Amino acid sequence: MATPQAEEHAIAEMRWFPVREPVSGNRYAMLRVKTRSGLTGWGECAQASEQEAIALEKAWIGRPATLYAAIDGSTPLAGALDMAMLDILGNACRAPIYRVLGGPTRNKVRAFTHSAAAPGFHAVAVNVPPPAARNQGKAYQNLVQALAKQVPDGHDFVLGARGRLTPGDAASVAATIESSHPLWFDEPCSVSNLEVVRKISAETVMPLGFGRGITDPGVFQALLRFGAPASRS
Repeated sequence: MATPQAEEHAIAEMRWFPVREPVSGNRYAMLRVKTRSGLTGWGECAQASEQEAIALEKAWIGRPATLYAAIDGSTPLAGALDMAMLDILGNACRAPIYRVLGGPTRNKVRAFTHSAAAPGFHAVAVNVPPPAARNQGKAYQNLVQALAKQVPDGHDFVLGARGRLTPGDAASVAATIESSHPLWFDEPCSVSNLEVVRKISAETVMPLGFGRGITDPGVFQALLRFGAPASRS
């Protein structure tokens, strides 16, 4: 049975607005959600069709706007709905949403860039070359190490592979580069075999990061269940 508070904050109206930036020409979608209590939340995401907006409206009208954790991630407007519902939750609690979700956890966040020449940045991305074949061997490891040595003094670096390495190459590169102390090894290989991911993590002191290419929440849950590193970068 729905609580009186859930009924009060049930979704009463959803409107979708296609938006085009006049300068860049980029297109995206804005979503406005209103509750029976009169609260309004806004969210945005990539382009969506009118049919997708109608389907979302049919699925969510009448449901509590506080159920942001129950959104189906495969829905095209899921990101916009998540933002809008969190916006409503913050308004209902009369507090910034970061405080509603647990409060601040740090005072500053480091950022990295893809160009060492970018002013104000002290960490740079180093992307490993696309492998020409499976199991590249020592020559490939030396090539990656040479790229890491090009990072300017005073800069940290993040080693990125975009999930393209085999588990063997990922483990070898991690063993070769860990003495250079990268901040982390971003998506060294596919997450299709979590036992392999956990094995690589156990054999190197270099932190591993996964998440950039993951869209299924179940994969994150599996990574955490296996004790493997899972992070959104």
